[in-house]
Amino acid sequence: MKADIILKSNALFTGLEDRPFQGSVAIAGKSVIYVGREDVPASWVNEETKIFDLGNRLIVPGLSDTHIHYLLSATILSDYCCNLVDSQSEEECVELMRDFREKNPKLDKLIGFGWFPINWTESAVPHALPTRKSLDAAFPDIPVYLLMADCHTFWCNTKALKICNIHKDIEYSFGYLGLDESGEPNGILSELELMAPCFNQFYDFPDEISEAMQQNLLNELARLGLTSFTDVAECTVLSGDSQDLKKIKSMEAKGKLTARANVYPSLGITGDLSLQKAMRRNYSSDMVKIPGLKQFFDGVTSTYTASLIEPYQDKPETEGQMNYDEMIFDHCIVEANQAGFGIKIHCIGDYAVRKGLDIFEHSKNVNANYKECRNSIEHIESLHYSDIPRFRQLNVTASVQPVHLPLDGNEKTERIGMERCRFEWPFRSMIDMGANLAFGTDSPVSGLNPYENIYVAVTRKDLEGEETGVNPQEKITVAEALKAYTYGSAYSHNREDELGTLAVGKLADITVIDRNLFDIPVEEIKDCKASLTIVNGKIVYTDI
Repeated sequence: MKADIILKSNALFTGLEDRPFQGSVAIAGKSVIYVGREDVPASWVNEETKIFDLGNRLIVPGLSDTHIHYLLSATILSDYCCNLVDSQSEEECVELMRDFREKNPKLDKLIGFGWFPINWTESAVPHALPTRKSLDAAFPDIPVYLLMADCHTFWCNTKALKICNIHKDIEYSFGYLGLDESGEPNGILSELELMAPCFNQFYDFPDEISEAMQQNLLNELARLGLTSFTDVAECTVLSGDSQDLKKIKSMEAKGKLTARANVYPSLGITGDLSLQKAMRRNYSSDMVKIPGLKQFFDGVTSTYTASLIEPYQDKPETEGQMNYDEMIFDHCIVEANQAGFGIKIHCIGDYAVRKGLDIFEHSKNVNANYKECRNSIEHIESLHYSDIPRFRQLNVTASVQPVHLPLDGNEKTERIGMERCRFEWPFRSMIDMGANLAFGTDSPVSGLNPYENIYVAVTRKDLEGEETGVNPQEKITVAEALKAYTYGSAYSHNREDELGTLAVGKLADITVIDRNLFDIPVEEIKDCKASLTIVNGKIVYTDI
């Protein structure tokens, strides 16, 4: 037996224990052939073997982000999108877009991302939603599509509304269409069904530009030590093959896919899964899998579209509502589980979480193959304490994004009140009650950096070191956070036999972090970087 790559370190974390140890890992082809405390046998080494003596750098199973939006992230990370994250007012957003257009005079549309009214402290009316009027005045001749930071609201000018055929009489099942004093659309569209035409325009670029955007994103994933990602649909209805899936497969065909892709197209609302089944047959490979499908049960608390058990504290006339009738969700999910698809459900509010668990319970009772279907609930920003043990009972993964806690800016203390905030992002309680936790970022809602995500989970602090949220007792350990980024993700995709821990025979997806997370002050975790990223036995990034 010959080793292609050997890694030696004082800190090897296999994911099978709670502490790292001094040891070695050997790789041949795309598989791990040795993991242990002893040196790799000398007979396995030849002149072509790459040997890395890593000192105190931490070796871990490949980090996996369980929730991103692939094409959207690629587009927003590119030079074709204006960064509005730090904007302080509607007026400043418009000025930033003016500057962006001056620097990019050949563009035939303008896109921007990151505006967030909760941060608009310098507006004439703080926290108020903007309208098309300011965009029309500055850009009467070019469509403008500005996506809010939570990805659940578009702000458009009149030209963009016309291109997307958004008018006052448009029919839609859920969401919010802003209207002005004359009853015409005012440029604000919230929630996915209404936003779908805008999303299509937002990342519609020529193939060569799209490929460059994707390459930039894949380079960033490798640089951060992410060996796989989960692409989740941002639409509720599937009208054709997933655009993300087509783009990902194109990159694979060209030998440019440097991270494993777990793709979750839309579940839809009819129960007809013929298109999804065809995609699973036609697109699956070692590097690209379709483990399941995605659906949205509700929206977000920032626009009162998250579905709650009790009314909003600061808007008591509403509890929010589910996007579609619950019987539609029940029928579609039961059918999808029966067909072997795991389901990811977007659930922000505690009522949506409860209904998701209820439907999974129904599926468990009627589907003999339920145990093989790895179902997940995404986000779980608030939930009722009594529902936490049901995640273990129903084998439902809690797929969460720790870095969203500081991004929320304690908004939920106003929206749902202090008492219900006791169980916002309750990672400690979930683990203690046996839930499988899987970490992601929801990029582009937040950045892809896994070390910032781990830091927030371990400290319950923001990136400036300030306490965030109202429940610091929900912090978890470094080992638990790493397992959520590795085994928890692999389990959610039904790939824990191949990935998620370091063991002989498993696929060689490995991340080397520039320092030992277990032996540094927790404040330093957010500053960590990847030193080496290995996917399928190949080095896709090195800083050694």
